[in-house]
Amino acid sequence: MVEIHDASPADEGMGAIFGFIGVPATTRQNIPADALLGLCRAQLGRLFGPEALNPTAEWLKDWSTDAFTATPADTVSAGGHATAPPAAAGDGQWQGRITGIASEWSGLFPGYVAGAVDAASEACSRLLHSVQANDESS
Repeated sequence: MVEIHDASPADEGMGAIFGFIGVPATTRQNIPADALLGLCRAQLGRLFGPEALNPTAEWLKDWSTDAFTATPADTVSAGGHATAPPAAAGDGQWQGRITGIASEWSGLFPGYVAGAVDAASEACSRLLHSVQANDESS
């Protein structure tokens, strides 16, 4: 896994971890699901200790095979995330009126959780700059 996150509930209860497998879709499709799960367990065991080798439950979801999430091009990509498009409209009716603040608009980490933080931070900086510029011109 190339990205691992804690999905545990904030209150008492069992812990939960999820992650993303950084292997191209065409390679994943040639590895049996139980083998992929075994590799994930082994990695989690190395990171979190022997208890992680015996999870209560585990699931594997390959988004590249999901008809509502992926296109045929997703099965031939090398993995990784696409280059982020501009977060703000450069011209037209939306110029200066709309800004993308999701992970997909991050110039540094598109597609990652850190990208959402980066994109939101950039958008807030642009907004503050715009408000300050408007205040100075008034």
